[in-house]
Amino acid sequence: MTIIWLDYARKMNTKTRARVLQHQTTFSSFFVNQGFLIRKALWKEIKEYASSANGKILDFGCGSKPYETAFSVCESYTGLDITESGHNHENSRIDILYDGKNLPFLNRTFDKVVCFEVFEHLEDPTASLEEIARVLKIGGELFITTPFIYGEHEIPFDFQRWTNFGLVRLIEKNHFKIVKVKKLNTNFGVIAQLFFDQFFSWRKVSRITYLSLLRIPFITLANLIVIMLSLLRIRNQSLYSNLVCIAVLENVDPNLKPLSPERDIF
Repeated sequence: MTIIWLDYARKMNTKTRARVLQHQTTFSSFFVNQGFLIRKALWKEIKEYASSANGKILDFGCGSKPYETAFSVCESYTGLDITESGHNHENSRIDILYDGKNLPFLNRTFDKVVCFEVFEHLEDPTASLEEIARVLKIGGELFITTPFIYGEHEIPFDFQRWTNFGLVRLIEKNHFKIVKVKKLNTNFGVIAQLFFDQFFSWRKVSRITYLSLLRIPFITLANLIVIMLSLLRIRNQSLYSNLVCIAVLENVDPNLKPLSPERDIF
């Protein structure tokens, strides 16, 4: 197995490595990604939404744009991120950097805004939602994924975890109507996943190297255990790995704040 992976690693480019290791789960990622269960569930929801997501899309907090390839029917896909965050931007694919407060876009620019595992890193979620509502068209959609049971990450820019009720209330207070809220991995596999994330955290896999390939048997075994435990369902669904939320901007009277002339507009 290790010999096969050594040959595979040589042939992979940086983009493919990132996809296999972390985000777009494939058969290969089962052997190298200790967060396989969580990523698999997220990727399934994102692919389903992206398959019919048209118009102009803003990826809010885009990082490396790990899911851009899923949005094949959209008119445009713009990645936005902040300069200072809990990770460096070495592998990021950012179209526009902003100050963390004012989105550099005209009012009603986008048809959809997507936020993948971003809301836990917002110092002022309400202010960010106000800006998102400003640049979205009336009737435009907001697609959010955010963790619930997950360890601290991108330290020190990890500020909160959202329950189902908390996220819904936050979004509804900011002129959005909830279309869908879904809890992912409502089972004992989530607890096992958290354990193995901590177990492997002593040496994070950021790229496929000869050293990281030696961990394949251990990660594979851990993922097998997690999947088996995920078959044990929790009836009250109070434990889950992530939330997925889709909301629509309602036709409210938008007393939109004026754009300052010195702000760069795209």
